[in-house]
Amino acid sequence: MTLGHVEVFWSDNSSIAKAAVPDERRKPGSVSQEVVMGKYAFSQLCQVMDSPGLILRDNEEERNEMELLTMAAMQHLPTAVIYVMDLTGEAGDKFSSVSDQLELRRRVCCLLCSVSH
Repeated sequence: MTLGHVEVFWSDNSSIAKAAVPDERRKPGSVSQEVVMGKYAFSQLCQVMDSPGLILRDNEEERNEMELLTMAAMQHLPTAVIYVMDLTGEAGDKFSSVSDQLELRRRVCCLLCSVSH
């Protein structure tokens, strides 16, 4: 898994104006100069995680260690999921079809909707 941060700049309470990798020299909790100068209403630092992919499996017990780590992270951390699909149909160890990927997306969404934070 790869972890990082992105700073999201907001023009107002509902409009994202920009997202950028934060300046490493800035102290945690300090306000961005662009906010101080009035260019944006506020900014928000968000942690992002690139996790290993998942494969559609008939039985959840068949998941490997990395897939289980991905599922645990999504279940136990405040999560927004960006689901990336390989529309060539050649994703995964045994070449997942587009229909398999859509079914996997449906199952992941159902799982996350059933988890309360």
